[in-house]
Amino acid sequence: MEKEVSKYVTYDEVIHSNTAIANKLKNEPTEQQLELIKALCVNVFDKLREHSGAAIKINSIFRGPQLNKHIGGSKTSQHCVGLDPKLNSYGAAIDIDDEYWKRGVNKMNNTEMGYWIKD
Repeated sequence: MEKEVSKYVTYDEVIHSNTAIANKLKNEPTEQQLELIKALCVNVFDKLREHSGAAIKINSIFRGPQLNKHIGGSKTSQHCVGLDPKLNSYGAAIDIDDEYWKRGVNKMNNTEMGYWIKD
């Protein structure tokens, strides 16, 4: 059984990265980072999932330092979780994909999901 981060997100989804796997890069958050990820998943993603009434494809959640450097990611990326709050980059991020909308599984596309989160 997979470890749950929230009702709709598993730990395996949090750490999954094809790039990290292919390049044997460590991609695991600290406990503090995982707490921020859990807060995002519970307070935003799970609520969006409930509102949409269907599965939402997750592309990326956590990016460890090795992975972020390898892909040329921003040094202030919220995918790295828990950066300097003075830089307004403290928190976590989830990249979602509207593939399930394209296949007719979900009624909301990325733009609609983004507006719903913002509202």
